[in-house]
Amino acid sequence: MTVESISIGISVFALIISVLTFYFTLFHNKHSLVATVAKWTNDPDPNTLDNICEIGVFNNGNRDLLIQSVEVDFSENSSNRAYPELNLNEVPCSLKAGGCELLAIPIPKLFMENAQNKDLLIKIIIYVYTIKGELRIATKNLTPIIGDKGPASLDWQPFFLRKVKLSDRQ
Repeated sequence: MTVESISIGISVFALIISVLTFYFTLFHNKHSLVATVAKWTNDPDPNTLDNICEIGVFNNGNRDLLIQSVEVDFSENSSNRAYPELNLNEVPCSLKAGGCELLAIPIPKLFMENAQNKDLLIKIIIYVYTIKGELRIATKNLTPIIGDKGPASLDWQPFFLRKVKLSDRQ
């Protein structure tokens, strides 16, 4: 091997690395979001109408995301389709690549009692739009928190963003 062939090899390697970096910087879109329950606030005061579920959302993709809305529903289809309307100050919001946000979700105690009486879980649904306008969702089933009962261990597990299937749309 001559010095010229070593120089050419190093130049070709540097060119390949440069092209790959260019592709992953400008053209590769990774839309990823991880959410986890950060805190449950269960106020035993009977005059308090809501329990607060704080959810941390983390954008670990390389493109910004828009958190459009958050809904609370029963985990399964129920004959009672009444679910609370949420007014969140944090939503809608733009979540920058690498950014995080803490969403405080007020869940009415009456809704939780209704879910517990029917042996249902509570489903948190986070609707997210990508920079290309694609709808994605992150869902999590949670145990209703009533009285002194704390959250189940599975409630603390993270949940992830996924593409919307036709069965997800109501």
